Amino acid sequence: MSSSSLSRGQQQRRSAAERQSRRDDSEARPGKSPRRRGRFPRRFALLAVALLVFVWLLPMLIAHSPLLNWAVGKATTDLNGTIAIGSASLGWFSPIRVSGVEVTDREKNPVVELPAVGGDTSLARLAWNSKRLGTFTLERPTIHVVLRPDGSNIEDLIAGYLTGPSGEPVAVRVEVKDATIHIKEDGASAPWTIEKFNLSLATSDKAGGPMELTASGTLPDRGQAGAFAVKLDVDQQSRLKIKTTGLELARLNSLLARFAPGTQLAGRLDAEAECGWNDDSTARDDSTATDESTKSAGTAATVSADMTVKNFAASASALGDDRLALESLTVKCRVGRDQGKFHVDQAELTTDIGRVSMAGRIELTGGDAGQLFESLLKQTFELTAQVDLARAARLLPNTLRVEQQTQITTGRLTASLSNRPDGQGAVCSGRFEIDQLAAVHRGQELRWEQPITISLAARQAETGPTVDRLECRSSFLSLDAAGDSRKITAFAQVDLDRLVRQIRGFIDLGGLQLAGNGSLNLEWQRNEQNAFRADGDLRIHNLHVSLPMRQPWLEDRVTAIFAATGATDFGENHRLDTARLEVKTNAEQYTARLTEPMAQPTADGPWPVAVEARGDLAHWIARLKAWNYVSDWEARGGYQLT
Repeated sequence: MSSSSLSRGQQQRRSAAERQSRRDDSEARPGKSPRRRGRFPRRFALLAVALLVFVWLLPMLIAHSPLLNWAVGKATTDLNGTIAIGSASLGWFSPIRVSGVEVTDREKNPVVELPAVGGDTSLARLAWNSKRLGTFTLERPTIHVVLRPDGSNIEDLIAGYLTGPSGEPVAVRVEVKDATIHIKEDGASAPWTIEKFNLSLATSDKAGGPMELTASGTLPDRGQAGAFAVKLDVDQQSRLKIKTTGLELARLNSLLARFAPGTQLAGRLDAEAECGWNDDSTARDDSTATDESTKSAGTAATVSADMTVKNFAASASALGDDRLALESLTVKCRVGRDQGKFHVDQAELTTDIGRVSMAGRIELTGGDAGQLFESLLKQTFELTAQVDLARAARLLPNTLRVEQQTQITTGRLTASLSNRPDGQGAVCSGRFEIDQLAAVHRGQELRWEQPITISLAARQAETGPTVDRLECRSSFLSLDAAGDSRKITAFAQVDLDRLVRQIRGFIDLGGLQLAGNGSLNLEWQRNEQNAFRADGDLRIHNLHVSLPMRQPWLEDRVTAIFAATGATDFGENHRLDTARLEVKTNAEQYTARLTEPMAQPTADGPWPVAVEARGDLAHWIARLKAWNYVSDWEARGGYQLT
C-alpha cells in the first residue's frame, strides 16, 4: 500500500471524528438543545391544566369554605337580616343543592328555617344564561311571622327590596313543599299555625310577561280544620281565584286592624271568589279607540264572590258595646269596572235578621246627586230589602238606642226600588215601610199606631228626570212632593207631640223632650231661559225643647219665610241674583239678604250678606240656658243689630 493512499484514509477518519465531536458539543449546549426547546410548552400546558382543575374545583371549594356565607351576604346586602347556610353541593355540571339554611332578622330572631333547597339547572347553565334560573324546590321550611298593627317582621326583613328599581326580570319557578308557618299576633299569648303550606311561583324573563302562582294550606284546630287555596295568573287576561273552607276569621284580625282599627271578626268562612282584569287600552283595537276618554279608560275588571260565614260575630267602635252575632251570613256579588265606569250586576246579603238583594245592572258614575239620579233612571235594576226589627233590636240594642227595659217583640222593615225602561224613557218606583212594630216596656204592651211608609214614582221624560210623586205617611209626619226641571213643589206637616208618644218606650231619647207642630211649604219654578224663582215658608207653633238638667227652650210661634231668584242650567252655569230670609218670633225679627248678585256661588263662599236683627235680650238668655252655654246670666232690654 502506498504512502499517499494511507494519508487520504487517515484524513477522512480525522474529518469524520471532528464532525462527530462538533455534533456532540452542539448537543451538549443548553440553548441549542431540542430537549430545552420543548420545556416551555409543557409548562404552559401544566399551568392551563392546573387552572382548569382550579376552576373545576372552585364551586366545591366555595361550598366547603367560609366563602359561601360571605358571597351570600354580599349578594343580599338589601336584606334587613342575615342568611346562614349549613352546607352546599356545588358543581359546574350538577344542580345546586343547599342544606341547613337559616334566615334571621337584625335582632337574630329566626324568620325562616329551611332544611334543604334544590335546583334543576346546572351551575354552568346558570352562568351562561342568568335570566333563566330553572326550578328551585324548598323542602319543609318553617317560617315565623310576627304581625303588628303597623306591619310584620317579614315586611321589615324585605323592606329594602320593596323600594327602588325592580331590576331585570328572570324566568324562574319556585316550589315550596310542606311548609309550616307559625304566626304570632302582637300581644297574643300563643301563635297559630298554617300547616301543609304549598306554593308554586313561575315568572317570565320578559318585561310584563306572564306570572303564575298557586298556594294552599290548612289551619289545624281542635274542631274543624280550615283550608285555603289561591291561584293567580297574570297575563294580558289576568285572573285570581280564592277558595276557603272553614277558615277562621279571627285569624285575619291583625291584618284587619290596619284598615279598620278596633274591628274584630269571628266565624268560619266558606268562600269562592274570582277576579279577572285586563287593560282596556290593550283590549281594544287602537283603530277604534279614537276618543280620548276611551283610550284612557284604564283597567277593566270583574269580581264575583260567593261567601258564607257560620257563627259570624263582629265588634267595632261604631257598634259601641254591641256585638253582632249571627248564625249565618251569606254574600253573593258580581261587580266590575269597564270603560272607566263601575257597575254592579248582582248583589245579595242574607243573614238571620234579613235580606238585601239587587238584580239587574247599576253603573256608578261620578258627579253630584242630580247626575247620579239621572244616570240611575237610565238603567234597569231592582233593589229589595227585608229586616226583622225584633231580631235586630235584640242583637244591637245600644246601636238602635232601644230602651233598657223594652223588648221589641215584632216589627218588619221592607224596602224596594226598581227602574225599568219603557217606550218614553224609564219608570222608577220605590217604597219603604215599617209596620207591625210592637214591644213590651216594663210589662206594658206597646204598639206603633200607624205604619211609616215612603213611596216614590219617577220617570225619565223629555225634559229630564221627573218625580211624579214622593209621599211620606205616618202618625206624626206627612210629606207630598213632585217636580221636574221646570217646577218643584213640596208640602210637609209634622207633629212632635205624636212623634214623642210613638217613640217613647221603643227608643231611648236620653231625656230629650219635644213638643209642637209645624208645616213646610216650598215652590220652585224655572222658565225656558233658565231663570228660576224659589219661595217657601216654615211655620212652627208651641215649640218645646228640653234636655235633662237644663231649662226648656220655648217658642209660641216661629215663622221663616225665604225667597230667591237666579238662573241655572243644571250644569256648570249658576247664578244667584237675589236671596232673602226672614225669621220672626213673638218678640224678635231677623232678616238676612244678599246684597249683590253672585255668579257661580259655592258653599265655601264668600257671600255678600247683610243681616238685621232686633228683639228682647231675655229671650236669648233663655235659649242659651237651654243648651247649657250660660247658667246664671241675667239680661233685660231690647237690642238692634245691623
